Amino acid sequence: MTGRGQIGMAEALTVARTLHLEADNDLGTVLELLGLRRRTEDTPVALQSPRRVPRAERSGVRGPGFSYGLELPSDQVGMRTVVESLPPDPVAPITFEQAEPLVPGAPGGGSVPYEPIVPLQQLRAAMTMIIRRPRRSVQLDVEAAIELIAEQRPLDQLPRLIEQTVDGGVTIIADVGPEMLPYLDDVSHLVQAAEQVVGAPTTAVLWVEDCDDLTDLETERPIMIISTFGTARSPASPPGAAARWRELARTMIISETDATAVVPHRRTRGVSGRMRSIAWDDLAEVGRGRT
Repeated sequence: MTGRGQIGMAEALTVARTLHLEADNDLGTVLELLGLRRRTEDTPVALQSPRRVPRAERSGVRGPGFSYGLELPSDQVGMRTVVESLPPDPVAPITFEQAEPLVPGAPGGGSVPYEPIVPLQQLRAAMTMIIRRPRRSVQLDVEAAIELIAEQRPLDQLPRLIEQTVDGGVTIIADVGPEMLPYLDDVSHLVQAAEQVVGAPTTAVLWVEDCDDLTDLETERPIMIISTFGTARSPASPPGAAARWRELARTMIISETDATAVVPHRRTRGVSGRMRSIAWDDLAEVGRGRT
């Protein structure tokens, strides 16, 4: 915008205020008479910026020269807006190339493999140490026979050696109740290891959810109890389950039943009273014969 254009616009506004011209057409006529505006049909669309309406105008008070039209700032007079016509045809949708489907992964790849409590060889050795019991061997005890002869005692019955064996089998009480839910895989692993050591024909497995389910318990062979004895509380546990397990242990102690408790944690070894108890973490040491 040149300085001449700015002075002409100011003069046009002065004339409009002096003549009390309020209509937009009147202001346009003044601009045309002063040569500051061409006819509407020859004039391109100009950028218009609405001015801030004074507080007096918002309240309804009209001063001299008030107009509802938009006044152009001096730096925008003569600016043009180029408007391109829209294409006659509608815009076509965007097309995407078809991608090949993904190759499915291997089934069961996300499962976590089971990790045994201790290595299988050490676990078998531990099961052997827990289940084996002494018995008279068919082999002659030579040293004992020499002592009898030296003492001139009769040899009515030849002394035999005492050996440790698992031929007597074992009875396993496997607790699979609600309290043993986190240890079910471990319980199955212990039972399988015992069957591999003793043999399935001489292994009696009693799967119980509560010790109250035990009926006709065989006590002729050693008993191994795999349980927490009710120390691991669970909302699904039946009422009085812990008390029944403790009563079972007390009954076995009184009757001098040959039983061994295999418990998940060392802190639960004392729940079985004077019964022999072995924690799972100590099975490796038991297999080495250290405990």
